[in-house]
Amino acid sequence: MFYGGLIMKRYLINYIKENSKIITIFLLSILIGVVSGIIIYQFSSEQTKIELKDTVVNTLNISKQDNFDGINIIKNGISTNLILIILVYFSSLTMICPILISLINMIKGISIGIYVPILFSVFGIYNGIIALLLLIIIPNLFYLPAFVFLSTNALSLHYIITEKLKESRTKILIKHLTYIVIGFSFIFLSVLLEQILSVNIISIYKKI
Repeated sequence: MFYGGLIMKRYLINYIKENSKIITIFLLSILIGVVSGIIIYQFSSEQTKIELKDTVVNTLNISKQDNFDGINIIKNGISTNLILIILVYFSSLTMICPILISLINMIKGISIGIYVPILFSVFGIYNGIIALLLLIIIPNLFYLPAFVFLSTNALSLHYIITEKLKESRTKILIKHLTYIVIGFSFIFLSVLLEQILSVNIISIYKKI
């Protein structure tokens, strides 16, 4: 167990060192997206803000009444992220792969950025901080590293394809399928966490 953990630690350190520039670019893309999302929300019309808030409120009301029977966070989260990963890897087949994957990461950040002020609008300051912690910060501790990991590997695949490196196609396929399974496992964990933590959010919402 200890030896396996040590090997994994060394692998992660080497992986980060080898891909530090790419990882930094994707993380910056997400960060820029988050800031942009908050700014977009602030400059949106009052009608748009009301509609966004109503969407979240309606989701919370359905969840409160049906105890999540009406909304399956896991099913929705898995299907949405599966499509997103397909888009990321499909981008590796294009000539503008680095730009496309950076844009996808930025859009992901924008969605988070827009969601943040909506939570504070629904829950208020104090409860909003708790909602932010439970619905965004904790799940994304697993989600964002996994998403950046998959984005980095998709870009790596792009360079393998375009530079026609002499590597077995079978080996490439197995390696990247393994990466996808590992990355998606952490994404599934983040979605599962969001489902579990949402129970606490509903408890808070009932008291408002």
